Amino acid sequence: MPLAAAIVAAEAYEVWTGAGWRPDAGVAVTPVLPAAVLLATLVGWRTLGFSARHLRAWGECAACTAALLVIVSAVFLVRVGPPRALFSFLAGATEEELVFRLAAPLAAGGITAWIRRRSPVDLTAWGTGPRIVALTVASVSFTVAPGHLAQAGAVWRLVPFVALGLLLSYVVLRTGNVVVGLILHVLLNLSTVCYLTGSIPRAAWALVVIVALAGYARGVERAGRRLGLVAVAVGVGADLGGLSPPRSDRS
Repeated sequence: MPLAAAIVAAEAYEVWTGAGWRPDAGVAVTPVLPAAVLLATLVGWRTLGFSARHLRAWGECAACTAALLVIVSAVFLVRVGPPRALFSFLAGATEEELVFRLAAPLAAGGITAWIRRRSPVDLTAWGTGPRIVALTVASVSFTVAPGHLAQAGAVWRLVPFVALGLLLSYVVLRTGNVVVGLILHVLLNLSTVCYLTGSIPRAAWALVVIVALAGYARGVERAGRRLGLVAVAVGVGADLGGLSPPRSDRS
């Protein structure tokens, strides 16, 4: 929890002060990324989606989203930017997912649970209040990032960022899977850049966004049922993918 809170604070400082590394093309990546990777490693990459169990649970959604990403990436490389630009978008999305979908909810929810004298490292003991705080902080901190505020230009245009932040954060707390959300995040970023640069028409961009988000929403519902989730537990080495199955059943 202290590491998660420190990551969120460092990310906020660096993105608002501009103290980040910006490559020749693409989005900025701050030095927080290594710390966020460390946090994910402590939690356990297999519990965050890098396991056969999660792959089977997400199945069609993961395959469809990955296929769309390959197509959009090809268009990006041909018409928009070089491979280094594509890599910077991937690195930037990875940092945002680990900070706003993992560190932020863990820190906010854990601190709230601790204040209410509940176990901060066990989501099954959090209760409704800390979970709502976790989702709210994760979504708001993601939305008010300088880049998103600049893109929006008006308050009402922040609604899509709030909705996306809530959806992705909820999925991580519900299923523990960061991987599929990361793929979706990169897909949305790249397709939007392709649209804004005139590389794909508006109708194609809208179709990609609708199909990706609808498939993701449907995928999380199926994944939740396939994983048998009614609650989730978090801790160093704990299974974010729901109540831990017998050790022999893990993948």
